[in-house]
Amino acid sequence: MSASALIAATIGSGTALFIAFVAYPIQKRRDRRLLVETERRHAYRRFVTEAVGYSRIRTDSGSELEETIRGLASAAHELALYAPPEVMRLAKNYIYSETVLQAKKSALPKEEWKNLGHNPHEVQMFTAMRKDLFGDKDLSNDEIQAFLRLEILEEDKT
Repeated sequence: MSASALIAATIGSGTALFIAFVAYPIQKRRDRRLLVETERRHAYRRFVTEAVGYSRIRTDSGSELEETIRGLASAAHELALYAPPEVMRLAKNYIYSETVLQAKKSALPKEEWKNLGHNPHEVQMFTAMRKDLFGDKDLSNDEIQAFLRLEILEEDKT
């Protein structure tokens, strides 16, 4: 075996060892981090969808309300796996406020529901979620509030 073949074999073996012991674990950590970030976005999206559905429910009939509450509880449990404590605290406050608003709705005629106002914790919750997901590339509270006002105007048209 020639010296050049021995050098080539050593370089090939060294490269394989480098990939096996250094590059592969780094790539696996990156893949795992990406998977967790994807699951976190999914959990946030599901929670927001269920929470907004709960806040916009326009009936106090048992089956629809119970189904919506079950969906929200399930989404909150999924959110608890990924969200930091601050987001969980704000999500809990949001759910509590929505529950209070739902109780007030059940005591009022449907025509007066829009006078109850908007959940005060909604903007804070959305802002904290965006900060967790995107860091500094965040919408301000005013920008989020402007979107929520548009949503309320759309509801009033119906």
